[in-house]
Amino acid sequence: MVKSYRIEETNEGLVLVVYLDPANEEFSAEFGTRPTKRQKQSLHQEVQQIKRKKYRGMKIVTAKVMLGTALVMTIPLDRHESVSGEEVSKSELVEAQSNLPLNLPFTDVQNHWAHDDILYANQKGWFQGKTATSFGPNQRITRAEAAAVLVRVLGLEPVEPVGNSFSDVEEDYWAHEEIEIVKQRGIFSGKANGTFGPKDSLTREQMAIVMNNAFKDTYDSNRSEQPVYFTDVSSGITAYPAIVAMKQQQIFEGFSDHTFKPKQSITRAQMATILTRSSERVDEVKGEATTNSTLRMGSESTAVTKLQIQLKRLGFFDHKATGHFGEVTDRAVKDFQRQHGLTVDGVVGPKTHDKIKEEVAKSFEEQQPPAQVGPTTYVVQSGDTLSGIAQRFNLSVNQLKSYNDLTSDTIRVGQTLYLTERTNTVTYTTHTVQSGDNIWNISIQYGIPQAELLKVNNLTTSSVLKVGQSLKIPVHHIPVQERVSERRGEYLDWWTEAQYLYSIGKTATVTDFQTGKTFKMKRTVGANHADVEPLTARDTEIIREIWGGFSWTERAVIVEVDGRKIAASMSAMPHDVQYITDNNFPGHTDIHFKNSTRHKDGAISPAHQSQIRIAAGVK
Repeated sequence: MVKSYRIEETNEGLVLVVYLDPANEEFSAEFGTRPTKRQKQSLHQEVQQIKRKKYRGMKIVTAKVMLGTALVMTIPLDRHESVSGEEVSKSELVEAQSNLPLNLPFTDVQNHWAHDDILYANQKGWFQGKTATSFGPNQRITRAEAAAVLVRVLGLEPVEPVGNSFSDVEEDYWAHEEIEIVKQRGIFSGKANGTFGPKDSLTREQMAIVMNNAFKDTYDSNRSEQPVYFTDVSSGITAYPAIVAMKQQQIFEGFSDHTFKPKQSITRAQMATILTRSSERVDEVKGEATTNSTLRMGSESTAVTKLQIQLKRLGFFDHKATGHFGEVTDRAVKDFQRQHGLTVDGVVGPKTHDKIKEEVAKSFEEQQPPAQVGPTTYVVQSGDTLSGIAQRFNLSVNQLKSYNDLTSDTIRVGQTLYLTERTNTVTYTTHTVQSGDNIWNISIQYGIPQAELLKVNNLTTSSVLKVGQSLKIPVHHIPVQERVSERRGEYLDWWTEAQYLYSIGKTATVTDFQTGKTFKMKRTVGANHADVEPLTARDTEIIREIWGGFSWTERAVIVEVDGRKIAASMSAMPHDVQYITDNNFPGHTDIHFKNSTRHKDGAISPAHQSQIRIAAGVK
C-alpha cells in the first residue's frame, strides 16, 4: 500500500510522511478519499512497522499519510518514546531518507523544461500524476484544482463553518470544502455573478493575484515599487500590483520575449514551478521556520533537490535534479564555492547556503530585458508570400521590403525576414584590388562572409578580379547590448551580429561559465557557426581540464573579442580540418551563438542554444 516515505523536520518535531501507491485501487482519486476503519487500522500498522524498522530511536511525533497532494489521515505517535540513550544526528537523519523518490515515473516529463520543479513538488507530496506514468505537465489547471492544491500545500483549515458561497459549486462537489476555505482566507474570490467557475482555467494574472493573497503577510508590501518589465502588462489592469509583487518576490517570471501573457492559462508544470519557488513562503504561512541543514556527499532529501535546482539556475549544475548528493552535485558545489571565494570542500553549510540564495536572488534581478531588444524575425515557409507575411504581422509590404533591403517581392524558403527596423546599421567602404588579392583573402581582411562580399559586388566564386578594380565592402555596426550582469554575455544573433564581431582569423579569450577558467581560441573557418582551434598547447590542456578530456558535451562560455563579451556554447571534440598544428588539438571544434546552426544539416542545436541562454542569463 505504501510507495515511499521520508522524514520532515517541523517546529513540533520530526514527522514521518508516508506516500500511498496511487495504483492501489482503494485510493484511486488524485485528491483523496476518506479511509474506512479497516483501512485506517492497516495504515496504522504499516506506519508503525516503518518507524520501527527504518527510524528506530528517532523521536517522531506524527505520521502524515498522503495520496499525492491529499492528506488521507494523521497518525499521532508517542512523543515521549525512549531513544535508548542514543541521539540521532542530522547526518544520520538525512541518510535515513533513502526511500525519497529520486526519479519521476512519469514518461511525459523526462525531457520537460520543468522536470526538476515537478520532481521537487512530487517529493514534497504537493503533486501526484494524472496516472501512474503520466503527469500531464502541459495540461491546464482549473480554478478548483488550484484551490485544492493550495489548501493542501499550505495546510489550511476552515476559519468558520463551511457554507455554500457560489451558485455553481454544490455541496457534494469534490472540491467544495477547499473552495470555501480559500474564499474564507481571502485567497480566491468569485465572479461578479456569484459563481466561482471551478472548471475554468486559472490564468497567469489570476494566479499572480492568488499567490499574492496567500503570501502577502510574509513580505513587506510597502517596499518601494519597481517597474514591471513586461511589454504586455499595463499599470491599469487589476492584476498589476500582484504581478509587481510576485516579480519582486521572485515567484513569477515572464517569457524570453519580455511578455507576461496575463490571459494565458496556467499549466500543471507552471504550477509546480511556482510552488517550488514559493517553498520558503509556504513554510512561513504554515508557521514553520525554514531550516538549512548541512548537505554533503551522500545526502538525500528535498533540500538537495532544491539545491540542484538553484545550482542549475546559476549555471553550475547541468543534469536533472534527483535529490541525491552525488559526485556531480559535489563538483557543482565546489565550482560554485571556488568562484565565490568560499572554502572549497563540497559541503553546503550556512555560508554556502546564504551565498547561493544571494546569487539566485541576483539572477532573478538579471532577468530584466536589455535596453535594446533584438529585432523580431520570421523564417519563410513553403507557400509563403511577402504580402501574406505582411498581413499576418500587421505590416505593409513596403515596410517589409524596407526592413529587409528587398527590391522585389521575391522571397525564398528558409530566408530570415526582419519584422521590425534593425538596430544595427551597414555602411560601405571601398577596397582597390591589389596584385595577389582574391575574394577569400579580402573577406578575411574585412571580417565579412565571402558570400556577402560576392553578393554586394554581383560576383560569383568563378569571377576573376582585376588589379585596380574597386570592390564595395560592407561595414556592420553592431550596437552594444546591455548584459544582464558582469558575468553574463551579450545575447547576439549569429547571422546579423556575432559573426561580424568574431570573424575568421580573430582570436578570442573564452571563459568557461561554470569554472571561470579561460583560454584562447582562434576562429579559423566556419559559416553556420564558428569553427575554432586552441591557440596553444596550454590552451588545449586547460580545455581538457574543464571538459575532462575531449568531449562533444556542450558548455556555456563567454567569448571576449575586441572588448565585447558574447554569450556562446562550446564543445571540445577535435574533428575534421586543422590549421594550427602545434597545439595538441588534432582538428577544430565548434562555438555556437544565438540562432547559429550545424554544418552537417543546417539545423539549430537545442543543446547548444540552451547553454547560450545560460551564458546570457535569459530564459
